[in-house]
Amino acid sequence: MNTTTQIATTLNISSLQCVTTSLPGNTSDNMTLMDNTTTSCTDSGTGSTSSLGDFVEYRVALFINRYCLYLIVGLGIPGNFAALLTVSKMKPFTSSSLFMIALATADSINLIIKELYYQLTFFDIQLSDLGCQFFIFLGTFAMHYANWILVAMTIERFIAIKFPMKVQEICTQRKAVIVLLVLGIVLMSLNAHHFVTMHEGYSSLSKYSCEYQKKYSDFMRKVWYWIDGVVYAVVPFCALTILNFLIIVGIRSSVKKQRDLTNLQQKQTKQQMQITVMLVTVSVVFTVLTMPNCIFFIYEGYWNYKKSKYQTALYYLIYQVVFLLSDLNHAINFYFYFLSGKKFRKHFIRLICCCLPKAQRPTATTITRASRYRMSVTSTPSNHTLVDHDSTCTRSINNINTS
Repeated sequence: MNTTTQIATTLNISSLQCVTTSLPGNTSDNMTLMDNTTTSCTDSGTGSTSSLGDFVEYRVALFINRYCLYLIVGLGIPGNFAALLTVSKMKPFTSSSLFMIALATADSINLIIKELYYQLTFFDIQLSDLGCQFFIFLGTFAMHYANWILVAMTIERFIAIKFPMKVQEICTQRKAVIVLLVLGIVLMSLNAHHFVTMHEGYSSLSKYSCEYQKKYSDFMRKVWYWIDGVVYAVVPFCALTILNFLIIVGIRSSVKKQRDLTNLQQKQTKQQMQITVMLVTVSVVFTVLTMPNCIFFIYEGYWNYKKSKYQTALYYLIYQVVFLLSDLNHAINFYFYFLSGKKFRKHFIRLICCCLPKAQRPTATTITRASRYRMSVTSTPSNHTLVDHDSTCTRSINNINTS
């Protein structure tokens, strides 16, 4: 790989495919930024001779392209793993728990596949046609799946706010499993075309790279471009925006109704409210981080960024920032769970404390407070059993003078 003519790094975008020259700017694709600092050409917009490397926007885009994925993976993998452990230990285990575990799993797969693909393509390792098809299919599916799991979670929270007394009957674990299976089957079917359209290409600059076969270029530009963008960003964004608005309105209304509920009903409503606040926080963050992707996706088709070098450099910078924000959605959910969920935070801290080494248990000679123990006499009057209820440890002390 010639590092003087190419920065062999991939864009952090909604999917993992490599953009070919016939597919510029596809939101599903993984572009390779070219280092044009050694190539001069005439900027049609200004008439001056320049290269992309002369623009600070392009250099910033290169920096994001090369290093920010490491930061996202470094935040996301430990966070998703911590979320998996914490949620699996929380009781009761509800349909919301299933959705959170599925979301953390999909986010982790997405980040692992993207980082693995990044490293393999960086070192020009041959993947073969099947390898390219597998990476693109699994990476794209995981991204779509994670976003739609979040939509399903938000719908469940809307039901919990709208029907707080019936949520345990409506939102069961069995129904959550069915929803996850249906979503998985639909999105797998939607992305199955990658096993036909993708193959491993080769060029003198980028060596081995995953790209679409030329005979499917019209399908990728005119059909899949819109399907991918709508499924990944536009529809989830619109759905979560509407649902979050309805949930916030419902929360304000439910606060007034709590005064008429019994103590048991108030407790159940309060627990549902805590879960709702935590999951709605994640949902709102998703809409904020995805909104630039939606705007860019729609505007990109009307932006003639190739008319000048500066416009091209600006395009690459915005492209990087937009999909950097989208990738953050797969890395930061745990941290918002921790900040906004009191119950989640309590269980996570308890989980961490259980992993710490146990302190030395006190010996019989150091015990000074007899009220902490219960003396039970055995069949031999001279023997007594000392039970420590604080440490749940039973110790036998022989030959105690009972006089």
